[in-house]
Parts: sequence; C-alpha cells; structure tokens
Amino acid sequence: LAQQVVVELAYFEDLDGPAIAERLGLPLSTVHTQLKRGRRRLSALMRKLEAIPPPRRSTGAELGTWVQETRSRIPGS
Repeated sequence: LAQQVVVELAYFEDLDGPAIAERLGLPLSTVHTQLKRGRRRLSALMRKLEAIPPPRRSTGAELGTWVQETRSRIPGS
C-alpha cells in the first residue's frame, strides 16, 4: 500500500519526491525507495498484462504517456 500511495502521488498528483515526503511525513530516502520499488512492481504487473490479448495489452504501453492521457480525460485536471 505504501508503494501504491507514493506512485499515485508521483504520477496522478504530479508531485516530486520532496513534496511526497512532506505530504506523507516520511524521510525523502523512504519516498525514493518506495517509488523505486513501486515502479518496479508496477512494471512487472504491466508485463504480465502484455501477455493478455488486446484490448488489455495496450495498458502495457509507456506508463507516463498513459497517465498523461488518462489525466487529460478527467474534468478539471
């Protein structure tokens, strides 16, 4: 859960490491570690999705691009 929260704040709230650390009351090194582990875990899950026939396969595309496209569809973002 800690990894998920840090990854969500980084990608969906567009916060950097220091901002995440401040918001969660964590040391910056902990945020960096959680973000690194969370990205690694998410990448592994996305590789598994790539083995599934389309349309799910498209989710395995570049994460940053997917997040930006998704964010652009949310009203007021």
